[in-house]
Amino acid sequence: MTKKERVLAAIKSQEVDTIPSSFSLHFPTDIAYGDAGIKAHLDFFKATDTDILKIMNENLVPGFGKITCAADYQRQIPTMSMKDDFMVQQMDFTRKILDRCEPNAFTAGTLHGAMASGLHPLEKCGMTYDEGRAFQVKMLREDTQATLSAMRRITDVMCELAQAYVQSGVDAVYYAALGAETRYLTDDEFAEWIEPLDRQILQAIREAGGYCVLHMC
Repeated sequence: MTKKERVLAAIKSQEVDTIPSSFSLHFPTDIAYGDAGIKAHLDFFKATDTDILKIMNENLVPGFGKITCAADYQRQIPTMSMKDDFMVQQMDFTRKILDRCEPNAFTAGTLHGAMASGLHPLEKCGMTYDEGRAFQVKMLREDTQATLSAMRRITDVMCELAQAYVQSGVDAVYYAALGAETRYLTDDEFAEWIEPLDRQILQAIREAGGYCVLHMC
């Protein structure tokens, strides 16, 4: 079996010649982007010789200004599209890896989910991961509609990324989800605020014709 055949057979609960495998990591900053990042991906995949080539995504939703409250978050987060620099860079990165990778590999493009992508502009403001997560919850509870309006704009562009990934030729979208940790949100809060956004992106992946790999990070 080829690597792609092996992964697809496993997904479909069919017999495989061996268990498909994959390794991935966040590459050091100096080899995470551009030509150095492309080479790092290809070298790593060749060295590990696994079945799934996971294309990392360090081209995150950028910072747009200081955010101190939900009103700032709503005001600072704009409507985005695949024409924004961070999306153009990620798709250029993806296509170049696909052009040079082993043709029989199963490929997956990384997409940070609604909650994770909503965190990245806060980190650009200087918040740590834990500070940003707690601040997301604080905003959602204090001004739900303002916070969700910004998160919906982020979700919309993630849907566009999902479609662009599949159109570029990746086999799957690797969906890195946050939001259901009980130390941050109750089950009811997650179901009301975050689950609909996650489902919107997952549906976009399905409608584009790609497989979805769920990563609950």
